[in-house]
Amino acid sequence: MAAKEALIEVLDKASSQDPSLVRLAEDKLKEWEANAIFYKELLNVAHDEHLALHVRWLSTILFKNGIDKYWRRTINRVFTDNDKHEIRQALILSFSESTHQVFLQKAVVIGRIARKDLKSWPDLIPCLLQNIHSEDTTIQFNALVSLNHVIKNLVSLRLAVDRRVYNEHLGYWSLFLVFGECILRKLLSNFQQIRFNLV
Repeated sequence: MAAKEALIEVLDKASSQDPSLVRLAEDKLKEWEANAIFYKELLNVAHDEHLALHVRWLSTILFKNGIDKYWRRTINRVFTDNDKHEIRQALILSFSESTHQVFLQKAVVIGRIARKDLKSWPDLIPCLLQNIHSEDTTIQFNALVSLNHVIKNLVSLRLAVDRRVYNEHLGYWSLFLVFGECILRKLLSNFQQIRFNLV
C-alpha cells in the first residue's frame, strides 16, 4: 500500500478528464482495494480539509463503497476487529467536517456500519446524542444527519434478532424525544430572534 501522497496523486488522476489517466488510476485503486490500510488512508484523505474537494469527495465515495463491499465479509476478510474499531472512532471524530458533500458520505457510512454491527459500536448513539447538543452548529447538524442515516438503516432491519438490537439501542420513544427537543429548541431560538428583531 502506498503512502498518503501516492494515494492523493492516484485520486487526482482518477478524476481527470484524460481517459488513459483514469484507467491507470482505476487499476491502481483496484490493486489496493482489498487492504484495510487503504481504507484508513482514504479516510485520512477525506478528513484533510487542505486538499482539493474533488480528491476528498472521491476518497469518501471509494471509502463508502469499500465498507459496503468488505465490512462484514467472512471469506477474504479485509478488516480485523481492531481495524473496524479504528475506523469507527475516526468517523465519530469527524463531526466538525465543514464540507457538506464530504460529510454526507461519511454519514451514509456511519448508518451502514450501524446497520451491520450496532452491537460492536455501543458508544455510537450516546455520541450522536451528545453532539446533537453541541453549541457548534456544524457539529450539531452533522450529528443530526448521521442520526438520520442511522435511523433509516436500522428501521430497514428485517430479522427479529436485528430488530431487538435496534430496540435495545434506540427505541422509538428516545428518537421521538431527541428530535422533538431539537425542533423545539430551533423554533424557540428562531422565535426569540424574530422577537428581538421586531423590538
